[in-house]
Amino acid sequence: MRRLVLALVLWLAGCHAILGYDEVEFLPQTNKVDVLLVIDNSIGSIMADKQEIFEIAIDALMERLLARVDDLHIGIVTTSLGSLGGDACDDATQNDRGRLVARDRDGNSVPTYQSLGFLKWDPQKTYDPPGIADPATLRTQLWQMVLGTGGEGCPFEATLESFYRFLVDPDPYENVELDAEQKAQLVGTDRELLAQRAAFLRPDSLVIVLLLTDENDCSLRAGGQYWQVAQRELPERPGQPFHVWPGRTACAIDPDDACCTSCALDPPEHCESEECAAPLDEMSDPIDLRCFQPKRRFGIDFLQPIDRYVSGLTAQRVADRHGALRDNPLFIGGRHRWHVVVAAMVGVPWQDIARRADNGEPDLLRGLDAQGEPVGGLQSAAELREGGTWDVILGDPSAYFDEPNPKLPTDPLMRESIEPRSGVDASINGGEHSFYKDLQYACRIELDEPKDCAVVDPEHCYCDEMPPESSLCEGTTQVYAAAYPGIRQLELMQKLGDQAVVGSICPAQGIEPSAPSGYQPTVDALLDTIEPRLTP
Repeated sequence: MRRLVLALVLWLAGCHAILGYDEVEFLPQTNKVDVLLVIDNSIGSIMADKQEIFEIAIDALMERLLARVDDLHIGIVTTSLGSLGGDACDDATQNDRGRLVARDRDGNSVPTYQSLGFLKWDPQKTYDPPGIADPATLRTQLWQMVLGTGGEGCPFEATLESFYRFLVDPDPYENVELDAEQKAQLVGTDRELLAQRAAFLRPDSLVIVLLLTDENDCSLRAGGQYWQVAQRELPERPGQPFHVWPGRTACAIDPDDACCTSCALDPPEHCESEECAAPLDEMSDPIDLRCFQPKRRFGIDFLQPIDRYVSGLTAQRVADRHGALRDNPLFIGGRHRWHVVVAAMVGVPWQDIARRADNGEPDLLRGLDAQGEPVGGLQSAAELREGGTWDVILGDPSAYFDEPNPKLPTDPLMRESIEPRSGVDASINGGEHSFYKDLQYACRIELDEPKDCAVVDPEHCYCDEMPPESSLCEGTTQVYAAAYPGIRQLELMQKLGDQAVVGSICPAQGIEPSAPSGYQPTVDALLDTIEPRLTP
């Protein structure tokens, strides 16, 4: 008997070595699912077009989930977290605080479970009071909530910080206030958010986080003087534009150099003193691009590190706002990281992440999986990793400025740039344009119904601002929607490995009559990923 036990122990150890992480095959499955949608609602964005396309995905996701799960929570947070002490966003209307939002297009409240901000699927009427038992009702209310996120939110899209704040942050602040020294202080604790989290997040559920955004993540650091990145006007002279100081010369060569700091600060010890320019101007510092390569351009990284979100989705303990380690709310109660899955619909050409046919072409219908079967669809986490796709869509962000060999994405469409890029496949993004306050696109999608934005939304007419060569507009009529490279979200996806599903915010449309269109391939990839985690 002792030999049998020893053999079993050795066998389990071998399984651990083969899997490379905890033995997920032996982890319990669950029939409870908590779904958090993170929806970009930034002002002036063209996300509203994609929110309508997203209806296809919502229907597909709900149809298959409801057939498999009889205990479901589903809620929404937006990417609007305000400007953290700056003036770029109105905290009254452009700060959803990372709390659940349940409003319709007119701003009216959508009924939610016990008015807690989320919907509860409960066809067996197990709970008291019971949740929704009619799938049509669930779909209708959810769709009202999706459209109700709108497109008038904060232009600093905190895609990653929004879900972190709701699911993970052990002590989310209540408010941000500037003190007498013009430093931002994080004040109080958001008890309303904590109450929503406690009701929404079950300790024994499978958690799905679904990101929907057309821009790179802009999760700003909170506190200190980081608020200045979100400042439009000089605090002491209202009406006069505020601009950030440039970074020192070292920043353009290597943003990680110890001498790379802001020209507004004294140079670090042992670094040569240099005569720095005054604050930048509108042409070199448009506020819409403040989150674009901030360390290289300004000498200060205003953005939260990606490892913050990796830890939030994988670690048992995380740091609070004071730096003290606290239990991670996402894993209190015994949840394993295998029971946390993140799907990102971001700016990346679907052609880069689709499975490929025998001829090497992306094929959503007959692309080959890892076993050589013509199943179509998008690549799994293992296929992205083993097939070299990460080199195509992400490269190595830590080595983007290495000389002489920067490790940029091999697909030029995935390189963030203001200037036109060479080697771009114009059939995917419509071609390059020149505009000092706009980045180049990763991909675009033709709208089902072109709209004259001067009529639909004259105050925020996207086409009025764009140069004549814009590939999205014909005059003031918007014909296409587009997305920018989702570099930070993809970096998180790569680090999450088998916890991640990568999809494109620019779905395939009209490839051929029977081809899956809309976001169906992403939904299929997500459901294939969570299937082993659900109770049979």
